[in-house]
Amino acid sequence: MPRSLIKPMEGAALEPMLALYLLRDASLYEIVNLVANQHNLTEREQQVLQGLASGLSGQAIAEALDISPNTVKSFLQTIRVKMGAANRGAIMSKLLGNPLATRYITRGEKSRGTAQS
Repeated sequence: MPRSLIKPMEGAALEPMLALYLLRDASLYEIVNLVANQHNLTEREQQVLQGLASGLSGQAIAEALDISPNTVKSFLQTIRVKMGAANRGAIMSKLLGNPLATRYITRGEKSRGTAQS
């Protein structure tokens, strides 16, 4: 999947600070790819997950992937079931809780000297 398929739009609604941590030090694509493989997501589900992780709304994901907003909702429902997540915020928590994401975030904070003790 091309990394540039979905990019955050100006003014995109973000889960509080979650997308910032994902984009700051880790390759969003790598984290989404790892999580998608762990949960057996299809390529299209992975694309929707990447859009969600980038902070895009359902409508923006639909436009970027040239599918209907209802199809995005359907993909998100399937992703929630496969990941065992109750909602979009829980999906983002699972992304951030992934060891790969944690390793990148921790490494980035230490390299900046901002790691908290």
